[in-house]
Amino acid sequence: MLQIKKWLIDNIAKESTSLKRAAAIQLVSRYSSVIIGLGSQLILARILTPNDYGILAVMMVFTAFFSMLSDFGMSGAIVQNRELNDEDIISIYAWTFRMALVLAIGFAIISYPMSLFYGDDIYQKLGCILAISIFFNALNMVPAALLMKRKQFLLIGLRQITTTIICAAITIFLAWLGIGVYALVASSVINAMLNYIWNISGSGLTFSWKVNGKSVKKIRKFSLNVLGFNFMNYFARNMDNLLIGKAFGTIELGNYNRAYQLMVYPLGMFTSIVTPALLPFIAEHQHDKEYVYKKFLATVKLLSLIGIYISVFSFFCARELVIILFGNQWEGAVSCFQYLSMSIWAQMICSTSGAMFEAIGRADLMFQRGMFTTLGTISCIVVGISTGSLAITSLLVSISYFSNFVLMLYYLVGEGLHANIIDFIRQLIPDGIIVVLLALELYVICQMEYLSIVCACCVKLVGSFLLYVFLMIKLRQLKFLLPVCPVKFRNWLKKLEEI
Repeated sequence: MLQIKKWLIDNIAKESTSLKRAAAIQLVSRYSSVIIGLGSQLILARILTPNDYGILAVMMVFTAFFSMLSDFGMSGAIVQNRELNDEDIISIYAWTFRMALVLAIGFAIISYPMSLFYGDDIYQKLGCILAISIFFNALNMVPAALLMKRKQFLLIGLRQITTTIICAAITIFLAWLGIGVYALVASSVINAMLNYIWNISGSGLTFSWKVNGKSVKKIRKFSLNVLGFNFMNYFARNMDNLLIGKAFGTIELGNYNRAYQLMVYPLGMFTSIVTPALLPFIAEHQHDKEYVYKKFLATVKLLSLIGIYISVFSFFCARELVIILFGNQWEGAVSCFQYLSMSIWAQMICSTSGAMFEAIGRADLMFQRGMFTTLGTISCIVVGISTGSLAITSLLVSISYFSNFVLMLYYLVGEGLHANIIDFIRQLIPDGIIVVLLALELYVICQMEYLSIVCACCVKLVGSFLLYVFLMIKLRQLKFLLPVCPVKFRNWLKKLEEI
């Protein structure tokens, strides 16, 4: 895994040795954070109930909205814009402080009508607590963007693993005390506070009450386009929780939310490495479309070959994964996870598109794509809920993510990078062949009887992985993964592919 970040740095920008060391530490921290986070979720899933997670999922819909507003599209603008000076940054930071206060107070106020809408006073209590995290998340926007622009991956990586460990320990302890969903809410507040304290101390940013309107104007057009896209993306990503919670209740929403969170774990493990590296490095070559497209295609091919295996395996091993990881009480999440996992491949590829749009300065195209994506996603969710089936709703949500991939082809590949869409798709044909053959094998394996769930999972894992490697060799796709393999294995794999 350490080779992935090294490959990105080598292929996207030639940086100093110290930066490579920082990037490597960031990679280790990200995977450590994912493992720690997954471990804590396995424990919490056995302490808390689907109802607790359902209530949290409803709250996260509204906190995500306010977090989106708190960014205002400025973090990407700060990284992308090369004309901002120190005075501009300080002025923008002063502006975000005012916004943070307004958003925190506003969130606390709307928690009352929220409790009336869902018929439960707990939403009002949780809203007042989460207003604190809204404040610190908004205040954290400028220092976090500043660290990213300076490419201080070492500091970012150390912060991530430290806050993950602290929050996981506190959340598990509070859940063990029996306070239920309040343990999860407390984790969000503590995480927001720790991130801000760490970032502000590392950025060296000073505070001033004065806001210079000219500084904000420098990034206003870009940030408004990003905000517009984030606004659309918010509804595309959160309307499922909002509508499912209202239509099916908190228990079913809890099952859906557990399935969704399990689905996004592999996305976070791989895309969280790629996306942060793309924006600051590609922004330096934003006018060289041929160079940018070449690096983007290499990144997409890497994520695609990884994503196809994860998608197919997760679909055919959905029940085993859910029961082994979370326990029998989450049986209701199996069908949701099975259908949602179908979209892992498409989401992995599309996850880099936002950074690419911002890096080449085409936030306007990102906004246009966002409008169509949101319309398609909400339509799929509404149709799914109208059927009265949570499983069908999950299937339609997956379909909406595939439509997002199609829109990415047109707006990013075609309009943004001026590349040939047909040639781009042609590069993914071997990936499709691998998907079909893997699916056929796993379908046959699923017809067999097993002594236990663990045994079934192991057979599917070993069988599918062996076929995956065989197909990668025969279709000569290993060359796309060679750059991220350990050096000592590269020559051996090259010889293996030539057989």
